[in-house]
Amino acid sequence: HARQRLVWCQTSGPARPWSSTPVKLSHFCPRQGNQCVLVVEGGEGRSVGVVVKASNVDRAGVAALRELAAEAGSRFLRGVVLCCGGDVVPFAKHIKAIPLSAIWKW
Repeated sequence: HARQRLVWCQTSGPARPWSSTPVKLSHFCPRQGNQCVLVVEGGEGRSVGVVVKASNVDRAGVAALRELAAEAGSRFLRGVVLCCGGDVVPFAKHIKAIPLSAIWKW
């Protein structure tokens, strides 16, 4: 959970250098499983889902993002699983695993 708190703090602080557009932060908890998704919602209700994993990507993280995508419909832009892996791994058209270290590199 420490990594999840770190990502929340990096995205929710008063100075958000990663976005010049106002955003709303919330969370989405799927009906099945225990993986919650950080939801970053921008203009026109478009959203990005973020899951943080302390290990490599598992089915629960990807499943939670897929459920968010299904519920949000056309408002869903993409989903990201931040993990300890070293490579970007695509799981679906708009869902990818990205190394946690990318927060500070991109």
